[in-house]
Formats: sequence, structure tokens, C-alpha cells
Amino acid sequence: MPGRDHVYHLYTIRHPRLDVLAAHLNANGVQTAIHYSTALLLLQAYARFGHTADQFPHAYRDQTGILSLPIFDEITSAQQDSVIRLVREFA
Repeated sequence: MPGRDHVYHLYTIRHPRLDVLAAHLNANGVQTAIHYSTALLLLQAYARFGHTADQFPHAYRDQTGILSLPIFDEITSAQQDSVIRLVREFA
């Protein structure tokens, strides 16, 4: 609608060592989260459809490989730069 802006819900990245990266960020004051740690196709609510992991390879892969970084309406450019710097330092 006119006069409305989008509010991003999640900003996620993929990394092979999420637990270590999350610990690095947390140690430097950056909170992270793992959202949707079970792919929808594997939830009991969808079991009746008989989906298999090979039908949704990206969802299956991403259930254990996605880390959510801070994103919120009031995040400043300096805060964003700090998160970027810490992720790059880790990489």
C-alpha cells in the first residue's frame, strides 16, 4: 500500500560450520538464530503427502545449513557493518 515499507522477517546465510560461526558472533555480541530447523516436508502435519527429501533437495539441505542474522526495523548501518565485518573475519 502507498506509504508502507517492507519489513524483512529473516536475513539468512548458509555456512558449513554454523555452530562455530554462531558462537563467534555471539561472543562478539551478535545474536543469531536457526529458524525452520525441520523442513516442512518432514513435519508430521505433512506426513500424509508422503514427500521425500529428494523431491525438495534445497529445503532438505537448508534445514541444517541456514543461520539467521539480526535484521529489524531499527538496525543501524553501523550495526549492519559490524555483523558483516564479524562474518567476514570468521570466513
